[in-house]
Order: sequence, then structure tokens, then C-alpha cells
Amino acid sequence: MTMTKLVAKFDRSIRPRRKNVTIGSLAQLKRMLLSLKGRKNDPVIFLENEAGDGLTVAVMDPYATIVFRPADRNGPSMSPTTARKIKDWNQYASSELIEFRFGGVPSPVPVDWCISIRKMIAVVVHFYRTGKRLKSVKWRVN
Repeated sequence: MTMTKLVAKFDRSIRPRRKNVTIGSLAQLKRMLLSLKGRKNDPVIFLENEAGDGLTVAVMDPYATIVFRPADRNGPSMSPTTARKIKDWNQYASSELIEFRFGGVPSPVPVDWCISIRKMIAVVVHFYRTGKRLKSVKWRVN
């Protein structure tokens, strides 16, 4: 099984600043992802593979959200969803939103645009192993 090289980049607006880390093993990747679970001030990690494709992963326990960004920037960014039917942003009530923090800024995300931390780890591990999105997860265009 071929592993793609991943570089973890951290939100540079959060203090203390963290250096980029090259992921050397599956165990290191899983530890890094699980460490996001309890973190209040830096729950976001940016993962980029050798081809330039990237995942932005944010955690607000018990939820996670992911954005897949293709390297060429011409394709759409995509996120996993649990929604049976995709709704427009303005169709969500405030009670259906989970507040994540990106760049220190509160960013509400509809709950059905979120996945469990367990599923997030499966998506990221698959990306690490193959460089591709996990097909068993429903993806929506952002």
C-alpha cells in the first residue's frame, strides 16, 4: 500500500504558532487528528499531499468538518455531508449550526455538513493512503 506524503500546516493566526510537520506514519497522523479533539484554541489543521491536493480539518467535539481542495484550484472544493438532501445555507436555523473556529473567527457550519470524529479519521487516513477522497462518504460541492 502506497502512502502519500502529507504536510500538516497549522492556523498561523493562532498563538503560539506551530511549525509545519511532515507526517511520517499512520500512527503519527492519527495522534495528530485525535489531538484536535480536546483543543480549544487551535482545532484546525491543513493537510496537503505531494500533488497539492489538500484537506482542511476542523473539530468541535463530537463533530468534525472537512474541506477537500483540489491542487489545480479549478475544480470545486467539497465537503462530506450527512444530509439526505442538500439545502442552501439560508435554509438552516441557528439551532442547526455548529460553531467551528477558522483563523480564530467563529464560523457556523450546518450540523448535516459535519461528520463524526471517527468518520473524519477514516476520511483523512484514506486521503493519506491514496491521495483521494473516500468514496463511501457522501460529498457536497461547497
